[in-house]
Amino acid sequence: MGKSFIEHMINQKHKKHIRSLDQKKYRKKYGQFLIEGLRLVESALLLDADIIELFWTPSIEERHPTFVEKVLEKGLNVNRVSEKEIQEISMTESPSGIVAICALPSLEFANLSSQKNWLYLDSIADPGNLGMILRNASWFNICNIALSRGCVDAFNPKVLRSGMGAHFSLHIYSDFELSNFQKSQHTLVGTDTKGEAISTLSDIPKPWVLVLGGEANGLQKETQTRLDLLLSIPKIGKGESLNVASACAVFLYAMTKS
Repeated sequence: MGKSFIEHMINQKHKKHIRSLDQKKYRKKYGQFLIEGLRLVESALLLDADIIELFWTPSIEERHPTFVEKVLEKGLNVNRVSEKEIQEISMTESPSGIVAICALPSLEFANLSSQKNWLYLDSIADPGNLGMILRNASWFNICNIALSRGCVDAFNPKVLRSGMGAHFSLHIYSDFELSNFQKSQHTLVGTDTKGEAISTLSDIPKPWVLVLGGEANGLQKETQTRLDLLLSIPKIGKGESLNVASACAVFLYAMTKS
């Protein structure tokens, strides 16, 4: 491959720093987050994420030579480490042999004057749900995501794993107030079982903001007062409700197909 990597030990101070990225306050303090697994690192590489440092075991070089070549082409800082050390810095029970430190995106003030559609998440607390919602947004090309103060951190390790690389194609704004859209031209579209059936609508004024409520209580009362439109997904069969990530996919399909 044109280059050999020298295996070396990670000092204790650096290990402590890496492990601290499991917590939101340290991710914010250092402006960094951790990703694990070949698929997630490949997505970061493909979408030109700011990868600060890579750690992998010799098995990665043996099993994935094409990936290693791509890393070399990028000129990234790579550390070959032992299986034991990967275990020590990993945040999963069964590490896959590759870990990367990335820089948190530095976003400018959100441009609400553009004609871009948005997704607004109101107190989504479950990391798995948030990750799936971000995947849905990426799939339907909704690149601007706003999270209320009650949401789980978008760069929580569990959200990153569930998102499967979606983060790197999105602009994610945390602690965002829905009132910020008040002076924009966006139509605020809420989701609730009491809303009008989405199947009956022929068109929704664009640009729009799709607003999804938390798993337990749905949309907050204050959020509901700011909405222009309330939509629902008609139930054909049985069941109490749809998972918020599943509902998100249905709404985004219906709202982006025209």
